[in-house]
Order: sequence, then C-alpha cells, then structure tokens
Amino acid sequence: MRELDATANGWRARCGDHVIDAGAVVLAAGGRCWRVAEERGELCTNHPGATGEVTQIAADLGAELRDFDALQYHPNGGAWPPNMQGYSIPETTRAYGAVLLNADREEFTDSLGPRDEVSRAIVDEVANGKGVETEDGRPAVYLDTTRIAQHDADVSLPYMLRRYRAGGIDPLREPILTYPVLHYQNGGLVIDTNATTTIDGMYACGEIAGGTHGRNRMMGNSLLECCVFGRRAGRAAAEGARA
Repeated sequence: MRELDATANGWRARCGDHVIDAGAVVLAAGGRCWRVAEERGELCTNHPGATGEVTQIAADLGAELRDFDALQYHPNGGAWPPNMQGYSIPETTRAYGAVLLNADREEFTDSLGPRDEVSRAIVDEVANGKGVETEDGRPAVYLDTTRIAQHDADVSLPYMLRRYRAGGIDPLREPILTYPVLHYQNGGLVIDTNATTTIDGMYACGEIAGGTHGRNRMMGNSLLECCVFGRRAGRAAAEGARA
C-alpha cells in the first residue's frame, strides 16, 4: 500500500496502480526489522518486505503508537555459512542440549535464558574480546549443537540439518556460528481487544500492532497477534463496515 486516505464512507487505498475503496481497513503489513537491519548493517530473519511504511502511513494519519522503539533480537541467528546468514536457529536446539560457547570454548551464559538476556550476553562476550569471526568478518560465538542426540535432531530439527549440511556443515559433528539478529517489532499501533486502532474504521493485527505482549515477547507469541487478533480484526472490520 502506497497511500491511505479517509473518505466520507470509509477509506481509499492506493496500491500500485490500483485504487480500492472500503468501509473499513485492516492493517496487517508486518514490522520494519528488515529495513532497520539494512540501516545498521546487521542480519535479519525477516523478509525484505518488512520495511514499515504502512505503520508510518497510519501514524501520519494520527494513529497512536506504543513501545515502537522495542525491536527484538533473536539470540541465535545463523552467522555462517552464507546460506544460513539471518536464519533463525530453532531455540529447541538449546532445549535439546546445545550450549553457547565463547572463543575459548567456555560457557558464558544460561543458554536457556530469555531471548533478551541471551542476546545481550552474546553481544557483551564479543565486545569483551571473547567472540570469534566468520569467514566474512562478522562477529559470532559458538553454539555447540554436537551435544544434541541424533534421534532428537532427526525428529525435531530436520530442516535445520538439511540447510546446514547443504552449506557444508554438519551441526551434529561441529559447533555452528551464531550471533543475535533482528527478528521482531514488539511495539506498533495501539489496539483494543477487538484490534481497533485509535482511528475509527482502522484495525490492525500481527506485527504491525503493539501491546499484546509489551516491550518483550516469548517464543511463539506472534501467533497471538496473527491468529487471535487477526480473527478479531476481520470480524470487527466486517461489522464496522456494515454499520
């Protein structure tokens, strides 16, 4: 969506060469982590479309924001090989026994801690000279996935194994390189329990919305924003448009 304007009967959106009139509008355009990662020279788990323009359009129209500065880093982003850079290494790797190690192969944090704490511990360890470098010069530490049982990996991590092995690394035979990557926009447009923003006739769900979990979030909570509030947004928008 390039433009969004209020009309006497609702909204008019311009998407490329298309003009769409609607009685209500649901914003579900995601966050801005890809753009921010590009600006910072960092890696990101998001699709290149996560650039945040729709949030800005809504804000310019007067929609309130909350916790908008709160961007979450996934503690275990793929750092090497190139085909894994920005990949979100499943947190189940650590649940199945993988641990984070510094350049001296020493554990330096609770590998099962909250995302923000683990991310900070990795960044601090590298800043203190205890990290390693990828072949292209990026910062990293080791995630010792060799401690994961073969059976657990085959059952729960087959996709990860295939991707790493395609890049010439077997995670069950050697530790992999990891570093925090931008992952999720925690804040966004203020919504109520029906996904209504502070502007009449405008609803929001998914990563573009803020408030369902505050400034931080646990693994899997994006399902709350997408599925629960997605359904509520659709229902409320349909009822609002009929009214």
